[in-house]
Amino acid sequence: KRWFDKHEYWLMLRWSNMIEVKKIPVVDENEQLSKALAYLMEPYPIVGVVKDKKLIGIIDDRHLSIRPADASSIKVGSVCVKSQKIQKIGDILHIVKKFAQEHSKALPVVGKDLRPVGYYSRTEILKVLLEKNLIERKPVSDIMSKDLYTIESDSTLGEAKRKMKEFSFFIALLSNLLSNSKNT
Repeated sequence: KRWFDKHEYWLMLRWSNMIEVKKIPVVDENEQLSKALAYLMEPYPIVGVVKDKKLIGIIDDRHLSIRPADASSIKVGSVCVKSQKIQKIGDILHIVKKFAQEHSKALPVVGKDLRPVGYYSRTEILKVLLEKNLIERKPVSDIMSKDLYTIESDSTLGEAKRKMKEFSFFIALLSNLLSNSKNT
């Protein structure tokens, strides 16, 4: 674990203040899901869900697969997902750690009373990290340089596990599914 001196910590706090807290649309947990989904069709990546004005979860693009006809009969509170919450006053390292724990394009920012005040977008965080040279700029080819391994679909799980261990990879594509797939 790396310890930061006072100067570095002050800079990280200052950089977190450079990240814009964007306005978050908020719906009550008893509202229809269709209302929250309408916000996602606008430029909002997330919608805050509140109970007694306190954030209890979010609705995001994971919910777009719900059919609109069903969305009018579903209450937001029953399908919202718990999310990491970020206090507005915090350092950029703390914010990055929160994003590392979530698979969301944005995370809600709350006040001390847990009322939503806005959201941070993953894109804005990355921009600041790149501006301040906290992320090394490298070509995608350096990151995505691993070979693609395939396994025949008629292989046993034991064979698949052996190959995955031998070549140190975690995801395998079934080769005959790739060759039989059609562009849609």
